[in-house]
Amino acid sequence: MSFFDSHSVAHEASDDGLWQAPLQAGGDDLWQSRLGVAVSSGLTGDASRHAREDARRARRAAAFDAYRRQCAAELRPVLEHSAHMLREWGLDARVSETMRDVPARMPRGFDLALRIGKFGDRGPGKLTISATEASELVRVTLKLGPACIGDEADEHVGTTTTRDLSGDLVGGLVATLVEHLFSN
Repeated sequence: MSFFDSHSVAHEASDDGLWQAPLQAGGDDLWQSRLGVAVSSGLTGDASRHAREDARRARRAAAFDAYRRQCAAELRPVLEHSAHMLREWGLDARVSETMRDVPARMPRGFDLALRIGKFGDRGPGKLTISATEASELVRVTLKLGPACIGDEADEHVGTTTTRDLSGDLVGGLVATLVEHLFSN
């Protein structure tokens, strides 16, 4: 027999009013007001929690969109210019961007990359700048190689914030990538 069964069968709780019907409690609707307060505060709490979550999502989306605008206005031109310079030297270099927005329940992600093709016994190399809507951190990856089948790629990963990301920083990262390609 459960706790509730024993109390309802034995009617032991008649003095505390917990198990009494409203009519048995002498018209006392304390339980009704308690129920009303609980539901009201619960719904209000849910609404405010949802409002905070919606506001946080909106801030993250706005920050992510600002980052993508920065990529288009400041960072991609640096990578495009670098790729153009590398092509003038006879290297295969190209810039790409990838937007990840599927499935819809996941935060969006964006990659901006400079790829340098294999040349002679060097390369390939890749600089990737990755960000997600869920964070203001940006992941920067420099990847060298593999130069031939069976070799392992040499990968260096760092992070910075979207505030600290600049065209000068990206230009310096491109120079570091090219220096590593020619030093190996």
